Amino acid sequence: MSMPDERSALLIPLRSNASALLTGSPIRTMRRRFKFASLFFDEVRLERGVFRMYAGPGGHFSAFEEPDAENPPQWQTPSQRGADQRASFTVGIGREHTPGVLASTIQTAIASPAIVSWAATLYPFTREFPPGTDWIHFARTANPTGAVDELARRWTWYDESNAALQETIPETFVRGAVIKNANRDLVVGAADGLAVSLDPLHSQVAAQRFRDGSWKPPASPCRYSSRTSATCPGKPSPTFAATEHDPLPRRPARKLRQKQQKRPPPTISKPLRSTSTNGTWPDTPRRCPTAAALPTGH
Repeated sequence: MSMPDERSALLIPLRSNASALLTGSPIRTMRRRFKFASLFFDEVRLERGVFRMYAGPGGHFSAFEEPDAENPPQWQTPSQRGADQRASFTVGIGREHTPGVLASTIQTAIASPAIVSWAATLYPFTREFPPGTDWIHFARTANPTGAVDELARRWTWYDESNAALQETIPETFVRGAVIKNANRDLVVGAADGLAVSLDPLHSQVAAQRFRDGSWKPPASPCRYSSRTSATCPGKPSPTFAATEHDPLPRRPARKLRQKQQKRPPPTISKPLRSTSTNGTWPDTPRRCPTAAALPTGH
């Protein structure tokens, strides 16, 4: 695998990594993901805030919270998640007569046992990065609009009838939330030319498409203008990248192999970050391997 010729970035969104942001082994896996990302990407974008999601037989609900500097968010522990998932959750709705003032009458919209209760954040990693770290940034992702949003809706419509995915994630509302969040994050990354890292659960949305013989990719509304970008209706700039099921034209394999043979393995100009047992990130220069893959989970 050769290094990209242009500046590259990896997006780690909260929605489609929420199931794996848990203290212990999952967080250690995320640290290893940063290590690999420092080799293969010029920039890593982490989604800011806290993402909370509840789902069960009666429905699902999710919301974002901004981090509180006075009470910074912490990673969810296995015991906390287990206790929450043995309980129930309730979602109420009401009309505010005065903006910002709690509605006087609240009606129950969802009351369900909790199969999923996630509180996901990447904020605690800020304590681990050394001073001067300029390749990791926190930001919020904007919801897709126009043709990009339409493509996510088409993927979701096809995925909801995927028999292989129904077998993998049997609970209806949990599966629906996982499908929606995974497709939302994938099109957001594609529209901005970013690679997207998903946890093992959300990766099943794409993986199970290959097991379901009836799954057919919807036609993309974008017009491809080059090997690396496309123009979408309602999108001001050509930033929509191709996907596995909607490929761009490929150059002949023979010419591609000849080009790869002439290119020597690149040397990483920036150091590889590795995590030591004391939580620091020492700089260790390494040579880039010629073949490797960015892990997406455990």
